[in-house]
Amino acid sequence: MKKISSLLVILPIISLLGFSATCQILEQHKGGSGNIITVDNEPGDADYTSIKEALNHSSPGDTIEVYSGTYKEHGLTIADEGISLRGIPYELGNGSDTGKPYINGQGLSNVIDVRAQNATITGFRMQNQGLGFWSIIIVHGPAYGCVISNNTLCYAQDSIIGCYSNYSKVVNNTIKYAYAYYGIWLSPYFHNLVSDNIIDHCPTGIYIFNGAYNDILRNRISNCSSCGIDIVGSGYNTCQYNSIENNAYGVHLYEDGFNHIKQNNFINNTVQAGFFHSLQLTHGDRWNQNYWNKPYRLPYPIFGRVFLIVPWVQFDWRPAQEPYDIS
Repeated sequence: MKKISSLLVILPIISLLGFSATCQILEQHKGGSGNIITVDNEPGDADYTSIKEALNHSSPGDTIEVYSGTYKEHGLTIADEGISLRGIPYELGNGSDTGKPYINGQGLSNVIDVRAQNATITGFRMQNQGLGFWSIIIVHGPAYGCVISNNTLCYAQDSIIGCYSNYSKVVNNTIKYAYAYYGIWLSPYFHNLVSDNIIDHCPTGIYIFNGAYNDILRNRISNCSSCGIDIVGSGYNTCQYNSIENNAYGVHLYEDGFNHIKQNNFINNTVQAGFFHSLQLTHGDRWNQNYWNKPYRLPYPIFGRVFLIVPWVQFDWRPAQEPYDIS
């Protein structure tokens, strides 16, 4: 009995030691250090004066805190998993900068390329105006689970944000003045969230190409010269509680399937909504309880084409009688 008792004591200890060793191996494999790296444009106040240099010396799981100031940088690459790039709206030490740190890419390349999963970019002002056709932030597949939030992103010759990712979030940003293409481009991935953004003066506000199960919620999209929301070859996306105002086209569906457009405000768009389907009559799209610039007691017609040239009509059968309060 004593031998058995000794074994009963020793075995749990061995198990705990083995579990601890396994955890250490997993942590080494994950590579996450969780360090905080500081950046300030005033020499001597932080670990680095350059965001690129901080990224070059980061490890998976690190947080890079960028303090208020102006940073003329481009080609910043997030290559390690779990990197958090956070703007801090005040100085770390000396200096008089205030507000979100400002990154000017000068149109020389994309400002930030995300190539690793679970990255976070939050709390910045960025622009990328110049001669080259570059974007501000590009999330490259398979960099899944990334978050772009609480940024002010303005002026890019190409698009503002390109998100080629699954399970990523683009939330609470101000996005303005994409000269050539899109405010936000989702392609061709799934289960992304685009919510609570202000998108203004882009050729197309939100463009979804061959993506599915994306949620487009509570965005304010205005003054787009082509289209507020353009969904091409995509299915099972939900557009809800968006305010779509003063665009050439409010929402356009092209060769899509089973998208749900519901409870949005369509106000003062040249064409409120339309569709193009080459082979089927409806493609399963649903228009429900949208507000169409004024109260409609009867179903609201959405005009489009099927079979390439045949005019067709879909309906919002229960249009809203007053605009939604989208805050």
